[in-house]
Amino acid sequence: MKIFIFGASGYLGSHLVHCLKHRHEVVALVRSSSSLKRLISEEVTIIKGIENPKNLQKAFRNEMPHLVINTAALYGRNGEGFHELVEANVSFPSRLYELCSVHHVPYFLNTGTSLPDNVSAYALTKNCFTNGINCFFTFRGYRK
Repeated sequence: MKIFIFGASGYLGSHLVHCLKHRHEVVALVRSSSSLKRLISEEVTIIKGIENPKNLQKAFRNEMPHLVINTAALYGRNGEGFHELVEANVSFPSRLYELCSVHHVPYFLNTGTSLPDNVSAYALTKNCFTNGINCFFTFRGYRK
C-alpha cells in the first residue's frame, strides 16, 4: 500500500514514517522550510514544498496513494497570525481531503487535538476542521 504522510518531518509524522516504511511504500511530504533531520536515515521518498497547491496536485497525480495521513500542524509558537493557523490547520487538510476525493484515495486520516477550543488558537483551528468535516458528512447524509 502506498501511504502519503503529511507533516512527516515532525515528531508524530516521522515516527509514523519509521513504523510504516517496513510494510508499505511511504511518501513523506513536508513544507519547503521543514528540517529533514528526523527523516535522514529513513529510506523513503520525500516531497518538499507541499504548501504549493501545484506541488500537491502533482504529488497526487504522480504517486497515486491508497492512504493519506495528515500530521501537519501549525501551533502558533513563533507568533504566527490567526490566518496562518487557519490556513495550516483548516484550509490545508480541507485541500487534502478534496484531493483524496478527486483522485479516488479511499482513506484519509487527519490528526486533531483533544484540547478544548478555548485553550489556544491551535486547538480552536484543529477542532474547527474536525467539526467542519463532520458537519460536511452529516449534510451529505453520511453517518459518523
